[in-house]
Amino acid sequence: MKNLLIVLVFLTISTLTYGQKIKWGPRIGAHTSHIKPGQLFITDQAGLDQFTLDVKQAELGFNAGLFLRVQTVKKFFVQLELHASMSSITYQLEDVSDTNVIRDLTETTYDLNLPVHIGLKFGPIRFQGGAIASRTLGGQSDVKDIVNDYEQVYNDLNIGWQAGIGADIGKITLDLRYEGDFGRYANHMEFFDERIAFDDRERLIKLSLGWKF
Repeated sequence: MKNLLIVLVFLTISTLTYGQKIKWGPRIGAHTSHIKPGQLFITDQAGLDQFTLDVKQAELGFNAGLFLRVQTVKKFFVQLELHASMSSITYQLEDVSDTNVIRDLTETTYDLNLPVHIGLKFGPIRFQGGAIASRTLGGQSDVKDIVNDYEQVYNDLNIGWQAGIGADIGKITLDLRYEGDFGRYANHMEFFDERIAFDDRERLIKLSLGWKF
């Protein structure tokens, strides 16, 4: 999938020389996550149960950045984007070693995203899809305030996919997309020096608004 992303990036760059129409501009948007993983059991170095972790709800996230669209032939186009995003998840943490105390904890992450799409345009309507590469820049977590042996490990390039529909109305461009991740959800979590993740993939619905130049 990483090779496909590289090919799509080079395809976008190469079409700049031959493209008939080039559109670019800023874009902002919002997104929400859909995930229903099973409960995660966390043990210490001795193998004793310490916590259970559940996803309670996904908060509304936001993103902002730039897009570049090159229409190579009459209906075919390539679109490259770069945007930063903020996402938040509320977890329910149960401390089984302390009379089953339950707490709601929020974790926020900040990502840099590079979607590369190919698509077809019929009048004002666009159909497009492709790959998205994401790198987490950092985050804030309430889990650290409760669990001393918890770390957020962000050193991986995450690859996912997107598909959606869009519309161009004058200078305004609208997009509605569905996004999936190939990696297991919350694979940045490290408890007691052990990397863990929910056995599920994150799915997102994204709505964005842009302005074309």
